[in-house]
Amino acid sequence: MKLIIILLICMVSQLAAAPYIEYKNEVEFKYDNYIKNLNHFRAGYQFIMPKGMMFIEAGKMSNHGESGEIGYKFNKNNWTFKGKWEFKNQFENKSKLQTEIRYTFRSE
Repeated sequence: MKLIIILLICMVSQLAAAPYIEYKNEVEFKYDNYIKNLNHFRAGYQFIMPKGMMFIEAGKMSNHGESGEIGYKFNKNNWTFKGKWEFKNQFENKSKLQTEIRYTFRSE
């Protein structure tokens, strides 16, 4: 994982970068029953590109684990493409891949 982070930073070092910190809260339910609550505290970099952006972030969770994300977002005419890979290492290793494609109706 550290190698991937280093490679990404080196590959996009020519682009404008903006460091940030983030707090994220997740509350999990099954049907109407509360399951658990997780708090994430992360530091990251956002790399600004001509038609979009990439980001990478990592940090600690409230329940003694680690978490992070790597993702992108870019626009092409009325289309927006977003994707991210998120991992959580608490008591078991979990990850998810999420992709969003949006078409916006605009009158130009």
